[in-house]
Amino acid sequence: MLDTLFAIVWSFLLAAFAIPSIIHVAYRRKLLDQPNLRSIHTNVTPRLGGIAIFAAFLSGFLIFGEVDFYTQKVLAASMLVFFLGVQDDLMSISPFKKVVVQVLAAGIIVMVGEIYIRSFSGIFFIYEIPIWLGMLISFIVIIAITNAVNLIDGMDGLAGSLLSFSFFVFGLLFITINSSVSILCFSIFGAVGGFLRFNITSARIFMGDNGSLVLGFLLATVALLYIYYSREPNAPIIALSIVGLPILDTFRVFISRILNGKSPFRPDKNHIHHVLLDKGLVQPTALFVLVIVQVILFSVVFYFRELSPNVLFGIWGISSLFILTAVEYLKRAKHA
Repeated sequence: MLDTLFAIVWSFLLAAFAIPSIIHVAYRRKLLDQPNLRSIHTNVTPRLGGIAIFAAFLSGFLIFGEVDFYTQKVLAASMLVFFLGVQDDLMSISPFKKVVVQVLAAGIIVMVGEIYIRSFSGIFFIYEIPIWLGMLISFIVIIAITNAVNLIDGMDGLAGSLLSFSFFVFGLLFITINSSVSILCFSIFGAVGGFLRFNITSARIFMGDNGSLVLGFLLATVALLYIYYSREPNAPIIALSIVGLPILDTFRVFISRILNGKSPFRPDKNHIHHVLLDKGLVQPTALFVLVIVQVILFSVVFYFRELSPNVLFGIWGISSLFILTAVEYLKRAKHA
């Protein structure tokens, strides 16, 4: 437990210490995020906060954690995604190159690390699945969660707060399963906490793609590790509830764009936080609402975790449908 506490404090302090220097350099080198039609902020803002997060959690984990076979693969793959994000923030790269690098990184996790879904645990009455199918689904899960976190990073403190909650919960769940992964999660939690000190209100810095992509990737791999390690029969549904809100938001936005005859990849201001802000909520209030929604989604699933997989999945599905319906109601009400 002392290692866990030290990892959190070390990562927090290192990120908090590094960010002012990054802000200073970003302004001097003009490495700034320019407001556009989709932006909520109106001022130019540094976008390299992910550098501090990545360095801080990596330092905290390597000092106080233990690198085993699986965490070694996670760290190696996350470095690919991190440098992809840095390059995209500095010079902007094509979507094709982004996908290629993400597939390569996912390959390290799935093919080399052999971290992939092996069973549906009875969801839809499906248990063991073929290796090729499990690997394919795991590739999709990693790339989907990576980009969902990237897409939801559109409001001060939002991505950081949701990620803090997710990694903290996974850290707790892994305490009795794998201490190495637990300290990894708590190191990330601490590093993101240090970043949030400068991002949660009137953001002085954004995490940028170098932060949101690598944190989304780490969240996806930790979720797969939980499904792989846990003896909990409903582990896939519990993992889904922990990462749920970014996935739900991305699903809703993509479906909305398709129904309106637009490309699902065309950017717009239709994310959940945009809807709440358009209803007149200020950013801190919208942030509080979305974090509470994420906490409720997880809490409902965790409370009923002893139920059968199909019943529990149905509870998660109904809860998610209620949230999506409420968002659509708010969206339409603003035009009434």
